[in-house]
Parts: sequence; C-alpha cells; structure tokens
Amino acid sequence: MARLKMFFEVFTAVTTCVVLGVGVYCGIFFPGIQFGMEMMWQILLVSLFTSAGAFMYTDELSKKSTKIRCVLHYLMVNVIVVVCGIWFHWFHTDDLAQVMGMLILVAIIFLTVSAVSWRKVMKEADMMNKRLAEYQGIKEE
Repeated sequence: MARLKMFFEVFTAVTTCVVLGVGVYCGIFFPGIQFGMEMMWQILLVSLFTSAGAFMYTDELSKKSTKIRCVLHYLMVNVIVVVCGIWFHWFHTDDLAQVMGMLILVAIIFLTVSAVSWRKVMKEADMMNKRLAEYQGIKEE
C-alpha cells in the first residue's frame, strides 16, 4: 500500500511539472498553439508511464545500487518521452533545438521530482528517528 501511495505522489508531481513544462516548451517553440482534449490524455499517459519508474526503488538499496537505478530511471524516462513525443507529434525530430529543448525539459522535470521525493523521504526518516529516540528514552526510564 505504501508503494502505491508513493507512486501516486510521484505521478502527481510528474503531472504537475509536465503541465508547467508543456506551457514553457510550447511558449518557446510553438507560441499561439491551441491544444485539443487529446493533449490532456497524452500528458496523463506519459506521466503514468514515467512515474512507473518509481517502483524501481526499494527501501533497502545501497548507495551504489540507488545511483545505478536512478541513472536507469532517467534513461527510461527519456526514452518514454522521446518515443511518445514522436508518436504524439510533440516536436519535429529534424529540429535539433526542439529535441534538445525536450531533453533539457525532461532533465529539469526529473531533477525537480527527484528532489521533492528525496526531501519527503528525508523528512519521514527524520521523523522516524526522532520518534525512535523518544521511544528509547521512555524505555530507559
């Protein structure tokens, strides 16, 4: 249940960042564009696919294993976004600026969501350590 909750938190963060990213990206490369309803479903679908990478992380990973999975997750996200972007015609593959813009946007969103998730995990760990210390203090008395 906790993993499902984590997935939905990541999905929410990714979707929010993607909507902001689409606004910035389209403002730069496609000013004045108007979207149909299909864009909403495309954003949700891509957010769902990229958020699934959150299941790659387990509670008990070494630092080295976590770094490797993070790199693999980042690569997976890039592949998903590029493939879906081509499929949904989000950018022109012959325009290097658009492709680079998309890859930079993916990196920014990935770093933002990762930082938010890491901060949340650290906050929960601090809370657990504090409660454990309080419990041990009560036990010793």
